[in-house]
Amino acid sequence: MKNQNERGVAMIVALLTLLILSVLGASIIFMTQNEIWTSANYKLTTQSRYAAEAGLQSTVDWMINTYPVPTVYTPFDMTQTPTQSGGSAIVLSAMSGDSPSVWDASGWAANYPTSSVQDSFNTALNAQPVSGMGVSATSSVKARLHSMKTVIAIGNVVTPIQVWEVRARGDVAGTRPARVELKAKVENVADPTFGYAAFGVDPSCGSVSVAGNGGTDSYDSRFGTYATTQTDSGGNLGTNGNVYVGGTSTTVYGDVETPKSGTGTCTGGSVDALQTSGGATVTDGITQLPAPVNYPVPPAPSPAPPTTSQSISGNNNLCGTGGNTIAGCTTTVIAGVGVPNSIDFTPGSYGDVSINGETLRLTAGTYVMNSLSFSGTAILQIVSGPVVLQLAGNGLSGASPSVLNFGGSSQLLNSTSAAENFQVVYGGPYDIKLRGGASAYGVIYAPASNVSYAGGSNWYGAAVGKTINDQGGTAIHYDRSLSNKFWIVGKFRVAALSWEKF
Repeated sequence: MKNQNERGVAMIVALLTLLILSVLGASIIFMTQNEIWTSANYKLTTQSRYAAEAGLQSTVDWMINTYPVPTVYTPFDMTQTPTQSGGSAIVLSAMSGDSPSVWDASGWAANYPTSSVQDSFNTALNAQPVSGMGVSATSSVKARLHSMKTVIAIGNVVTPIQVWEVRARGDVAGTRPARVELKAKVENVADPTFGYAAFGVDPSCGSVSVAGNGGTDSYDSRFGTYATTQTDSGGNLGTNGNVYVGGTSTTVYGDVETPKSGTGTCTGGSVDALQTSGGATVTDGITQLPAPVNYPVPPAPSPAPPTTSQSISGNNNLCGTGGNTIAGCTTTVIAGVGVPNSIDFTPGSYGDVSINGETLRLTAGTYVMNSLSFSGTAILQIVSGPVVLQLAGNGLSGASPSVLNFGGSSQLLNSTSAAENFQVVYGGPYDIKLRGGASAYGVIYAPASNVSYAGGSNWYGAAVGKTINDQGGTAIHYDRSLSNKFWIVGKFRVAALSWEKF
C-alpha cells in the first residue's frame, strides 16, 4: 500500500527540478540580456560623452584661435553676473532643437553683441560630426558669458579676462539614440608681468647676473617715494635657468626663484639654481618653481616703422633740414642757453634715431621706433606718461646690434618718478643696453633680448629679458606695485567640468 501511495513522486521531483532549472536558465538568459543592454547603454553613453567632450574641446580651440576678443567694451555690462548686454545675459549658441538642460528655460537664446561672432560660433560648432567612433555622432554647444573684467597689459593695452559657462551636447543617432551634456567653465587667466626685480627667460647658466657691488631691494610707489617705502626685502630675482651673484658688497635682498635647484659652479651640462662668488649674498635663499615661466614674445609693431637714419647732434637744426626733416619733431630753446638744445617728439613712427649730447623729450603716448641710441651726454626725458616705446629692430647689422642703447654718459630722466610711465616693449633678439641714474624709472619687457645695465647707479622698476646682465654695479630697486599693474593674459582653458546623461 505504501509503495502504491508513492507512485508519481519521481515525476513530481523531475518536474520541480526541470522548473528550477528552467527558472535558473531564464535568469541566466535575463542576466545575460541585461548585461548586454547595460553594456550597450554604457557604450552609447560613452560615445555620446566623447562627442560632447569633442564639442567642448572644439569650443576651446575656437576661443583660442578664432574668437575676436572684444576691444570695445560699451556693449558689455561687467557689473552684472552673468555679464549682460541690453539687460540680458550674453549668449553664444550653436545648439538647435531642445536641450534637457535648464539653460533653455532661463533665456539662453543667442544674443552676443556682435552678429559676426555669433555667426562664426554657430557655423563652427553647430551639429558638428564626430568621427572615429563607428556610429553617427554630433556635438553642439552653447556658451554664456559668466563674468568679464579688464586688465592692463604691457604697452598700456586694455585686455579682457572672461569666464564662460559652456554646455556641450553630444548626440548619438540610431534606433536607440543617446545624449550627454557637459557643463564646463572656460576661462582665460592673467598673471603679473613684473613679479620680479628682474627675470631671465633663458634656461642657461648666468641667465641673470648681478655683480659689481650692485644688488636689489624694493619699494612701493603706492605708498610713497623710494626713500620713504624702501625695504631690504622683496628684490626677488627670477629665471628659468641660473642666477649668478658676485662681488664683496653685492646683496640681493630677496630670493632667487627658478625651476633649477642647488648651488655651485654652473656648467652647461648641469645648471644649478644659484652661483655666488666674492662674498655676495642672497638674503632669502632659493625658491624652486614647479615649472618654467612662460613670457610670450610681443608681436612686431604693425605697421613697421621706417628704417631710415634719423641722427640728431649738436647744431641749430636738430630736427633735420630739407628732405631730411624728421616728421613729428620740434625743438625747444631752454632759457639761458640761447640755442635749441631740447628735442620734442610727438607720438608716432620713427626710424633709427640716434641722439648725441642732446635731450629728447617724450610725452604720454606710443612711440614706434626701429631703434634708439644715445651717446655723449644725451638725455631721454619722460615728461608725462605713460610713454610706450615699441621697438622693431628691422635691418640692424653689426657684430652685436642694439635696438636700444644708452651709451657714453647718457641717461634716462623720468620726471614722473613712476616706473610704469616708461615702458619698453620689444619682441626681437637684439640687445637692450640701459644706464641707471638718479631718475631712471622704467620697465622693460623684451623676453627674446639680452638686457644689460651699466653705469653703477640705480634703476627703479623691473625688467624681463632673455638674459639680464647687471655686472656694472647698478642697483635694481623693484617697485612692488608693478605686480598689480601689468598682466599677461593667457589662453582659454577648461577650469571645471561635470556631465549629465539624458
